[in-house]
Amino acid sequence: MPTLELTNEQVIQLVKQLPPDQQKMLLQHLLTSVWGTWEELSRYGAARVRQVAAQCGLDWDAMSEAQREAFIDDLITGDRRHLLPLGSYQGISIVTAAEFLALMSTR
Repeated sequence: MPTLELTNEQVIQLVKQLPPDQQKMLLQHLLTSVWGTWEELSRYGAARVRQVAAQCGLDWDAMSEAQREAFIDDLITGDRRHLLPLGSYQGISIVTAAEFLALMSTR
């Protein structure tokens, strides 16, 4: 089978053209290629969120659903206290949005 060489930008544009169900299937494939199974990823996520909550002096299991949602929102929306100190995970750098844009502009 011939090999087709694409730049990262071309791959991203190609993925954007896929229907949502195919994008979801691709994302699932990529995630499971790193973590093996959704269950493994889910267990990792559950353990990690409990660990991060504990580092903040919170008991994940005692938190209400609203408190959990607020805590996760803080993590996802750029709460630098939790994610940036990790530096990287499995070889993937954790950076601010500005740092990411600077890295992408040099490529």
